[in-house]
Amino acid sequence: MEFLRGYAVILPAPLHGPYNVLAAMSYKLGSILSSLLSHIQQSPDIASIALLLILLFISLKIVNLLFRTIMFWVDLFFKIAFYGGLAALGLWVWSRGIDGVEEDLSNLVGMWSAEYRFWKEREKMGVQGMYGGQRARYNTVVGGGGGGGHGRWGL
Repeated sequence: MEFLRGYAVILPAPLHGPYNVLAAMSYKLGSILSSLLSHIQQSPDIASIALLLILLFISLKIVNLLFRTIMFWVDLFFKIAFYGGLAALGLWVWSRGIDGVEEDLSNLVGMWSAEYRFWKEREKMGVQGMYGGQRARYNTVVGGGGGGGHGRWGL
């Protein structure tokens, strides 16, 4: 701040106030920093803790930077996928027309519902086979009760 005092006479009158405020703040900050540094020199434990806190702060800033970078790319990927899907949907409607899209969707729904029914039936067969084998399933289909001449084989 000493070198600024030589330029203080060159500064316009309205800037003398901010210069004086800046000089006062500089003096106060210098006295606070010098007392802090002398206290740190007297007890090195505080210096090591301060260094540890500074390193922790810097490492957290680096982790935050990496997190924001990754989130930028993830966000970019989802935006590209969303707008690409909208463009593909628009192209599909434009090339097939609304009636063609409706026909395609009804065929798709029919195919998936048939697949769902097929696998639902397979699941029922698997559960019945797991809890009694083929005989239990045959007896429930035919109406047989359990043994004593009931069912196809009479067992």
